[in-house]
Amino acid sequence: MTRFAKPGTTTVPLGRCDCPDKPHPDGDSAEVYDILGWDDLVDIRDTAKSAGQRALTLVTRAVASWTLQERNGDGRNAPVRITEANVHRLDDVTSDLLWPTCLKAFEAAEAPLPNGSGEQSPASPPESSPSTPTIRTPAKPTS
Repeated sequence: MTRFAKPGTTTVPLGRCDCPDKPHPDGDSAEVYDILGWDDLVDIRDTAKSAGQRALTLVTRAVASWTLQERNGDGRNAPVRITEANVHRLDDVTSDLLWPTCLKAFEAAEAPLPNGSGEQSPASPPESSPSTPTIRTPAKPTS
């Protein structure tokens, strides 16, 4: 058993290549992580202020790479970086193709980890003390 998530990816076909000069004859694709890191979960769950922001953060964090390109300032093809701004620009078709695999990576990260044997963990003994520690206020000093 390892304490680290397995860093695999799943290839998501994105359909025909729309890059300038069509450099991908088999179509565009993206590699999506199979599981997200804990910091991604925190940012998606706790930091994003709306459902739209959560979805944008999820796709941005889940996509490991893609073949998308566009022309740069000197007229040559350049890879499109995976940023929230560029994910925000994706059309509905591309977003819809990426979403299920990105969501699967999120759900895999939220799933409980199995123990080493793969069997259910034994039940914890009942607690004999309160689960929240008592914090005692120090007495005021006397003069």
